[in-house]
Amino acid sequence: MALTKATNRMISGAQANVLDYGATGDGVTDDTVAIKAALAATGNIYFPTGTYIVTEVIHSNTVVFIDGAVDAVVKAKAPFTVKTIGASTLSSVFSIFNDGVFHDISGTRLGAEMESSPKIGNFTIDCDKVCDFGVYIERVEYATIECDVYSALDSGIRVDLYCWGTSLVGNKIQDCVTSGIYLDTAANAVKIDRPEIWG
Repeated sequence: MALTKATNRMISGAQANVLDYGATGDGVTDDTVAIKAALAATGNIYFPTGTYIVTEVIHSNTVVFIDGAVDAVVKAKAPFTVKTIGASTLSSVFSIFNDGVFHDISGTRLGAEMESSPKIGNFTIDCDKVCDFGVYIERVEYATIECDVYSALDSGIRVDLYCWGTSLVGNKIQDCVTSGIYLDTAANAVKIDRPEIWG
């Protein structure tokens, strides 16, 4: 009887190591395609130690879990391709919201009537002054954002419309041009715990 070694890729819904999908984390190679493939496969991805180059928005319009080693860095690099939504563009490393238009009050609210809500945690996002936001969320309920964000052209973390109950935990945000954390209308009951914002 032959035995097959099981990998995370074989288990539906298991956390996917982005290296299993072709990411290198070497700080030179563009890992965007591999990261998007891992996220599309499971909605639950992990970045081991390394620096992962991305050159376009990593977007999801479903509940996702994005985690990493404390010394993992996801770094934006020019030329950075923005996400086009209607007549507008979004420039962020990670975005989570149902596709539509910005500030779309009628869009699907992610997390509503779901057993779980999105989480982004425990690694660093370096916008490298080539994109506006490290994390942009809209119409996401009870998300948890624990990552650190550096060098955004706008805000490190933007919690936009209808993001009830979002928790921002222990974020270190440095050298962002406009603000460290931006909370928009109806971002009700947002909890901000132990932030460190400078620059």
